[in-house]
Amino acid sequence: MDARITHLRVLASTPGGQKALALLISATFALISIFHLLSSTISGGLLYESTPFCNKRGECGETSFDFSPRTVYSAKSREQFEAWWDYYAVLNQTALQYAQRMYGKESSPKGQAESIVKSNKKPLILLGDSITESLMGTELGHPSERREDIARVYKKLYESSEYDPLILAVAGDQTQHLLWRLDHGGLRLFNGQVLPYANDEDAGFVVLIGTNNLGAGHLPDEAARGVLAVAEYLLEYTRGRVIMLQLLPRGDSFRVQRLCPPRCGKDGSPFESFMPAVEKVNAKMKDEIQKLSEQHTNRLTLLDCGDDFYPNDVEKEKGEEVNVDFMPDRLHPNGKGHEALHRCI
Repeated sequence: MDARITHLRVLASTPGGQKALALLISATFALISIFHLLSSTISGGLLYESTPFCNKRGECGETSFDFSPRTVYSAKSREQFEAWWDYYAVLNQTALQYAQRMYGKESSPKGQAESIVKSNKKPLILLGDSITESLMGTELGHPSERREDIARVYKKLYESSEYDPLILAVAGDQTQHLLWRLDHGGLRLFNGQVLPYANDEDAGFVVLIGTNNLGAGHLPDEAARGVLAVAEYLLEYTRGRVIMLQLLPRGDSFRVQRLCPPRCGKDGSPFESFMPAVEKVNAKMKDEIQKLSEQHTNRLTLLDCGDDFYPNDVEKEKGEEVNVDFMPDRLHPNGKGHEALHRCI
């Protein structure tokens, strides 16, 4: 066993070996995907569709702070499950390529260690769910026409910036999925080593995650605990600046009504809005992030970028909970919304 571990460490220490290691990781999880595929087939192909994230007693299949990939609880279909694993592998390969581009190695005289040649741009790692993935113009890695304007905004924002961004975000992800991805290739390799940007004090890590925990059925305290777990993980395994964004407002009330049961009011009726839960998560984050930031001087910041996304008086009179000019579907910022969001960042 020791020999095999040593072999993996040697493999991960070279650019060619890192590529081979990435393929090995992808193949491993492809086998896991095949196993779940067989399980789904055996159960009549309805395993994902018939398994709720939380049961009627309020017990959820995944917890917000325990590292977890997508499972039958959080994948809405077998196709979505497979797409998630495929895109996870793509992001891991992208992270390796980014690290090689940002921290290339310069050849040295024989017998001397290679020296690291760092890019003149600062690394900026953008972490999250569909809101962040949409900067790529994709959804679960597939091109999306309704996100094309967002991709154009992203290009305009960063093409002449001092930062070189890496987007490690997946549509539909919750906090436990982001934690799992970071710990399995996004930040750390399975041999325990971290990718170079983790050790770069100039690196910035921007995180917007947690709204899908509420959308799946987690209570506000549970969702907030997951967001804090992400912050703690980044503070432990990186040396750069960590910027946590508060949850943006959301006005897709039809989705919260579907969560009853188990998430119902005291009278047993469905909740009418996500906003009380969003506000509770943000309040909890404000208190706990402040405590964390005191322990990690100048490394952790909490940003509230939600002001531009709240409705004006006319929209409020119409019953809107968000600025529909920036959030037409009441959940995802469009191009104008992303421009406002990244100005805030």
